[in-house]
Amino acid sequence: MMSDTAFDAAWAEASGQVGWFSRGEAREIHTLACSVPEGQVIIEIGSYAGRATVVLADSGRRVIAVDPLVFGTKPTGTWEVGPEHEAAFKGVLARHPNVKWERVPSLEAPLPEEPVGLLFIDGDHDAPAPLNDYRHFEPVLAPGAWVCFHDYKVCAGVTEAADSLVSENQLERVRLRERLLVARRAVQLRRHPGTHRTQED
Repeated sequence: MMSDTAFDAAWAEASGQVGWFSRGEAREIHTLACSVPEGQVIIEIGSYAGRATVVLADSGRRVIAVDPLVFGTKPTGTWEVGPEHEAAFKGVLARHPNVKWERVPSLEAPLPEEPVGLLFIDGDHDAPAPLNDYRHFEPVLAPGAWVCFHDYKVCAGVTEAADSLVSENQLERVRLRERLLVARRAVQLRRHPGTHRTQED
């Protein structure tokens, strides 16, 4: 577990990046990221200018940031993606060599060889994208892995995805910090609707 001083230093850098991630939400994912065991990786879906990426990277774990950064697209909020956001994100990458950028749509991202200890979903907020993002990385989630959804109760697609996974017993809801829903992958998994097999860790 890293100290408050370490988080303060990470936030000092992160808060200089364009984005909507609050200090409280950043403190939450910093704590979770630092709890990820050695040998497991962190997946971030939706990086934008790298505000949350900085906080995740400060854990020292390997972070895979998945974002195509297509110019002209508009993430949740008021700003479109432009060259300045790409430049800002590349600056984050230069300062944090433990971050690998996959510049592809999330469903085209290769699955890592290591188990995923934290999956942070903050990409396309429209249904069914958040649910599809989870399903894509589900096969490599470690038992009890952290799964976080940003803009929960703010964007309907995010809320629908998280609630459906909790109701299916795929995830166990832990807490809500502002717009950040923190959940864990359930150890005992119920059968997916429409399938004939039960997934277990």
